[in-house]
Amino acid sequence: MLTPTSDDARVASGRRLSRDWSTFALATIFLVTAAFAIAFGYLQEYKLSPFASLYGACLIISFYIIGVGLKFVDDAYDRNRFSKKAAHLVLVGGTLLGVTLTWLDIWVASIFLALLIAVALTGKVNQRLFLIPALVFFFFLFALGDLYQLHWAFVVVAATAALADELGSEFAKRHLEKFAEGSPKGWEKARVVALRILRNRFIAVCVLLVLAMVKWLPFLYWFAWLALDFGYTVLEAISSRMSSRELLQALVELVAAK
Repeated sequence: MLTPTSDDARVASGRRLSRDWSTFALATIFLVTAAFAIAFGYLQEYKLSPFASLYGACLIISFYIIGVGLKFVDDAYDRNRFSKKAAHLVLVGGTLLGVTLTWLDIWVASIFLALLIAVALTGKVNQRLFLIPALVFFFFLFALGDLYQLHWAFVVVAATAALADELGSEFAKRHLEKFAEGSPKGWEKARVVALRILRNRFIAVCVLLVLAMVKWLPFLYWFAWLALDFGYTVLEAISSRMSSRELLQALVELVAAK
C-alpha cells in the first residue's frame, strides 16, 4: 500500500484550507447579495427612499462583519487561533463601526446592549478586552443621552435569549462528544438532532423572529441579527480547522510544491 508523503499531506492540507476560505468568500458574497435584496424588498414595501434601502443593506452587512469580528477576537484570546495584534485591530474597527451604528439607530443600540449583557454574563470573551468596547459603548450612550430611548423590554428579552443560546451551545457541545464514536440508535437519534440544533444557537434567532412577527421588532433588525449570527458561525467553522497563520504557511507550501 502506498503511504502519502509529508509533501503530499501538506499539499492536500493547503488545498483543503483553500477550499475552506473560498467557502467563506462565497458565504460573504451571498450575504452581501441577500442584504441588498432583503433591504430593497423590505423598504420598498414601506415606500421609503433609496437612501433608506441602502442603509438597510449596509446595516445587515455591518452586523455580518461584527459577527465575524466577534468570533475572531474570541478565538484569538480563548483558543490562540489568530494573532492577538490582529484581534486588537479588529476590536478597534468593530467598536468604531458599532458606535457609528449606535449613533444612527436606537434599535441597533438596543441590540448591542443586549449582546454586551449576554457576553458579559457568559464570560466567553477575554474580560479585559471586552471592557474596552463596553466602556466606549456606554460612554457614547450617556453622551448622546439615549439611555431613556432604548427599547428596554426588548433588551431584556434579547439578552436572555442570547444568554440561553451560549449556555445551550456549551451544553450541547459537551453532550455531543458522547456520540462522537458510533452511531446513535432509537431515541438517541432524536436527542442528537436536538443537541445539534441547540449547538448552532437557534434560540435567539427564533425568539427574535417571534418578536418580529408580532411587530414588536422591525423585520430588518431580525435580518441584521441573523447576519451577525451567520458571520459568527461561518468563521467558527473556518477557525476550527486552522488559524490564519497556519493557513498562510500551508498555502505557501502548496505553491512551493507545485
